[in-house]
Amino acid sequence: MRLNLLIPLTLATFMLACNDDKSPTASASGKDAILIGAKWKMTAHTITPAVDYDGNGTLVTNLFAVEHGCGHDDIDSYTSDHKFSFDEGPTKCDASDPQKETGTWSFNSAGDSLTIDSDLDPVPMKLKVVEVSATKLVLSSSDDSWGDGVHTEVLTFSAQ
Repeated sequence: MRLNLLIPLTLATFMLACNDDKSPTASASGKDAILIGAKWKMTAHTITPAVDYDGNGTLVTNLFAVEHGCGHDDIDSYTSDHKFSFDEGPTKCDASDPQKETGTWSFNSAGDSLTIDSDLDPVPMKLKVVEVSATKLVLSSSDDSWGDGVHTEVLTFSAQ
């Protein structure tokens, strides 16, 4: 399921914009502290260019509006020892999926790329960090997995 690929993208999902000022959030270590300080729930998921998500001929850019609501209660968590946890929340999309997925996470040295290495996925997920604050996390990823060229997905998370 494409949503499962993005959650740790979503994930969560995942985190932080390049920042020209020298505030604490501009450093990777400052971003670590912000990321670790909250549990993250996806609140938006867009794609450009638009895709036929349901195979019904209708092109959409707002994937959050058409995805199954069962993914809207999922929570991503990050710990100071660089462990990652994705929890399906109260409503699981597939009863056979594990309630929790775990793995590790890391920022690159510039803090503008987040890598999530899930215990259930053999390929680490690399996400561009667009924005991070105490209340908001925005990640993006571009690839050709939709089969019709390169698309950019943007995932927005809110601190819980």
